[in-house]
Amino acid sequence: MRGDERAASTCRSQLHPIAADPRGLWVMGTPKGRSTERRHKVLLMALSTSVGFGGAGWFLIEIVQGRSLLDLVGGTRPLPFHLSAGIAYGLAFGVVVRHLARCPFMSEVVARHAGIGRQLTRPLDVVLLSLCAGVGEEIMARGAIQHWLGIVPTAVVFVAIHGYIDPRSWRMSLLGMIYIAGNIPLGFMADYWGLAAPMAAHAVFDVMVLLELARASAGEDESARPQTQPRPG
Repeated sequence: MRGDERAASTCRSQLHPIAADPRGLWVMGTPKGRSTERRHKVLLMALSTSVGFGGAGWFLIEIVQGRSLLDLVGGTRPLPFHLSAGIAYGLAFGVVVRHLARCPFMSEVVARHAGIGRQLTRPLDVVLLSLCAGVGEEIMARGAIQHWLGIVPTAVVFVAIHGYIDPRSWRMSLLGMIYIAGNIPLGFMADYWGLAAPMAAHAVFDVMVLLELARASAGEDESARPQTQPRPG
């Protein structure tokens, strides 16, 4: 009986990009040996994002600009307000970008970022990476840089640093312009409410985008896998 259960679980993991293993963990269609290696890479990415961007942003805010990071994060509204507003905006903008990513003419752009999706073998990795990016990058962008450049220039610089403004690809540049438009409200949130709201919005948006990339990359791997012919009789 146990052999049948293992076979059924293996079959589910091969047929669906996100399937449960016998221990109740979630694996996105990836053999467990490679899953561990890729998870280490995700943890390194998360650590470098939070420490690198967050640390540099803290230095600029506290030491160079002479402001308090804690006051910037807390802002003028209670934490539940920040979280609810940020989560709502992140979900709304994430839905827009997810639908755009599924348009046939954007397949080239999705393929260019498929490598990120292949690193994400567990939903927990997606959440961890998104939280670290939401906190670290917002401290740097909306916390430190926006103090000097203002809302719109900061949005442009932020998107350009991520490589979404590419004159060689009108599709990528279109996505970049949409990202700029989506980043501008984060700047207003930071100015009028504090950093907690854009941090929450950024993290939720990244969760949706990274899950979409993981889904797309799993679909590419499945289509590229050679199909085995059933044995007769």
